[in-house]
Amino acid sequence: MKISLIILNYNGEKFLPKLLDSIQLQTAKPFETIVYDNASTDRSVQLIQERYPWVRLIIGKENLYFCRGNNEAFLHARGEVVFFLNVDLWLHPACLEEMEMGMEEDVGAYGSAQRNYEGTAIVELGMGIDSYAFPWQKLPEKVFYIEGSAFFIRRDLFELMGGFDPDLVMIGEDLDLCWRLRLRGYRMKVIPSAVVYHKGGGIMGGAASTVGSAPGSYTTSRFKRFYGERNQLRNLLKNYAATTLIHLLPRFFFWKFLEIVMLILSGQGGVVRDVYWKALVWNIAHLPETLQARKTIQATRTVSDRGIRKYIMKGNAKLHMFFRVGVPKVS
Repeated sequence: MKISLIILNYNGEKFLPKLLDSIQLQTAKPFETIVYDNASTDRSVQLIQERYPWVRLIIGKENLYFCRGNNEAFLHARGEVVFFLNVDLWLHPACLEEMEMGMEEDVGAYGSAQRNYEGTAIVELGMGIDSYAFPWQKLPEKVFYIEGSAFFIRRDLFELMGGFDPDLVMIGEDLDLCWRLRLRGYRMKVIPSAVVYHKGGGIMGGAASTVGSAPGSYTTSRFKRFYGERNQLRNLLKNYAATTLIHLLPRFFFWKFLEIVMLILSGQGGVVRDVYWKALVWNIAHLPETLQARKTIQATRTVSDRGIRKYIMKGNAKLHMFFRVGVPKVS
């Protein structure tokens, strides 16, 4: 099996050596390793050129962010299977071999077991979502999608789906792609014997909560939350059937209203303006593009929302997170 590893890098100089060294130690040698540099301002490019001449280095002229950057890098890949990797992780020596051995015909995308960067704890075995397309993190009962930091997919399927949605820019693009795959009848698969070690937030900043986290430990940024809120609504509008949206959107906006109230009460009223309001305005302004994308998705789907709902966790993931760690601190 010819495998293309695609690493999207932006100022990841401190992470690149550990990742690239771990690729060299793979028991199943990759067909190729591509690093697409998103116009880094550190010494990432020089580091690769000096120490890793076997890497296919593509130097971007501007920061294309996650979706466009990975889509562009994919155009240079020659493998039958593509493994998209964040720069802030490294691989167990048997990771690629285990991923390849676990492949099945009806699987759309594959995920690995994710441990923390030090390897002391499992932090993810696939991602779940609630009915509002908000991630249900930390070992969900039902895996809905594969997290984009280590995303393993056949080349022909990635091409069929049109890659990551470039209008999402980043955050939620992995959920969207897996949702579209599910609507075509494909399932997701996590291969626990394939292990990656991930420094969550190593590039973008912020720290997601973990099981047992203390209240007030969940931190994020306005930058990340804007794309999270913006893309959550876009994903709903694109992928749910109209009959589902009629019943779901009123509840969706009711919960958003409560979130806003909680942020104001916690002294973070500025977040409402910088995140929630701007996210809503963006979705209104780009509604024609969203509806055009929706038209294509709904016309080609073969699975009903009833078939999709059996993979969705019951309850409200944000409410669950609130009771566990409290109101997030948004910087």
